[in-house]
Amino acid sequence: MSDVQRPSHAFSRLTMKTFAAAAILIAVSSAAFAADTATVAFEKAKADAAARQAKARAAGALDVTPPELKAFSLGGTVDTQQYNAAAIASITATDDMSGIFSVFLSLRSPSGLQSVVRDDLQNSGVKKYSGNFSVGAQSFSYPGVYFTPYSEAGVWTVEMMFIYDMNGNGKIYTASDLAAFGPTTVTVVNDGPWDNIPPILIGGVVGTKKISLSTPPTGTSGNALPVIAAAVRGFDPGNGVSSGFYSAAIEFCLPDPHSTCKDSFQITGKADAPGLADAVVRVSGSPRKDQTPGKYGIYMVNLMDLAGNIVGITSNLPAAFPKGMVVDVQP
Repeated sequence: MSDVQRPSHAFSRLTMKTFAAAAILIAVSSAAFAADTATVAFEKAKADAAARQAKARAAGALDVTPPELKAFSLGGTVDTQQYNAAAIASITATDDMSGIFSVFLSLRSPSGLQSVVRDDLQNSGVKKYSGNFSVGAQSFSYPGVYFTPYSEAGVWTVEMMFIYDMNGNGKIYTASDLAAFGPTTVTVVNDGPWDNIPPILIGGVVGTKKISLSTPPTGTSGNALPVIAAAVRGFDPGNGVSSGFYSAAIEFCLPDPHSTCKDSFQITGKADAPGLADAVVRVSGSPRKDQTPGKYGIYMVNLMDLAGNIVGITSNLPAAFPKGMVVDVQP
């Protein structure tokens, strides 16, 4: 098997005894620079709104004004030991013409390491969006953005809201904007031990060292992009209990003389068996068709557990990837 399918001999010999030493590989948490799932979901929502707006305006749409929030409040208690636990937000918003397409709302935990989201597409096209809506319910979300038995206890606070209509006209409401309408916190209760500790990076391998943007994978069409594959191994220590791994991502950078990136790309992957404390996560992905050729090195590894804790690791990466961390992207 390749290095990506099975870690190298030295990599696989890493045991629990190495976790203490591997802890030095942790940089600061997602609160500082890692793109957590709430941020990723928000960026997707903004991209969707921008695409809708461009299309609508090109077609001469008459509706060019965003929806308006009329009322907002959040309160109560969330018991995360209950299935489908959720905070309840009372929301009223209106749109004058095309109708509301989506309402995105995120809450942040006391430590800032966890978040939950409601990204509502169910009421698309309504002129008036009004009612009591669940936030952080598992049935409306994906791992990393809903409440779990591992969610941090304490007071969670509204982070932001983004509302946009069918034509992509959108408006962002900050935490202070929402506080002007009413309460913006909810108390999370968790009688069990919660996990607000992000995973630790133990090591990794880059299985693809060189690709050509003009050479598709064997057996695929000429339009297919080459695939870059790698793997990371980590340990999720937890805080009294471990929620276990969910996903990993590796960010590659083409450096310039100013210590910034000329270009970059990301490869991602989910654990074969989410929830294991000690896991190897295989990651893969393709560069863009217009990717700038050059030698890309790893500049960040993001790890996320099932509780939604994310760490972005930028230090000591050469020690974590002893067999190399560069991919040569050729035309």
